[in-house]
Amino acid sequence: MSNLHVLDATGDSETPWNKDNQAEIDAARKVFDDFKRKNYLAYSVEKSGNSIVHNFNPELELIVMTPPNVGG
Repeated sequence: MSNLHVLDATGDSETPWNKDNQAEIDAARKVFDDFKRKNYLAYSVEKSGNSIVHNFNPELELIVMTPPNVGG
């Protein structure tokens, strides 16, 4: 089971998907794409290391999305 976590002002929401369930993959991809349009940053969290994710990949185990950094 894989998971997409979105961190925002309301907390941490989760969207899990099973790599063998296309409906769950499609739902997770929609959440991912919706937050990417809002300029959220996405990171894969893997045993081999963390990296930036530009496109949804259902083979990843864990994706964490965070709001864009704002500063001055």
